[in-house]
Amino acid sequence: MKTSSFALLVISTLASCATNQRVALASFFIDNASHNSLIENRRSQYGNGRPDGCIIETAFSLRLRATSADSILGVVYEAGTIIPVPFATVRALPQLAMDTVTTVTNNTGHFAISRSQKLQRLEVSMPGYRMLIINLGSEKLL
Repeated sequence: MKTSSFALLVISTLASCATNQRVALASFFIDNASHNSLIENRRSQYGNGRPDGCIIETAFSLRLRATSADSILGVVYEAGTIIPVPFATVRALPQLAMDTVTTVTNNTGHFAISRSQKLQRLEVSMPGYRMLIINLGSEKLL
């Protein structure tokens, strides 16, 4: 009896994974040019093709625009949509970790960060969403 209950649980889990809709992958743009290759956690790694197996979390889309030598404007959307994400946390990590800048998007998903030096990494997070990690590394985009 225990074996049949376990088999039923496995079958129902697999069936629910197969019927879930595909979730849009995260995207990253700078001045309307796509730079998705810089997203560390964009590709699925296991499970049924979704980033977290059967756990579905909405991904982010991030659009940045460098407005001056010391400022960057950005907007955070739900991936695959134009729905802004208010109150998401955005962390900008420059080469020197002690100068980390953390901000929160406003009610329309917009934010501004200052940059006193070249950015190495960007992280966008919010409960219920898959964290977006962008590794700018040696790129000279920002």
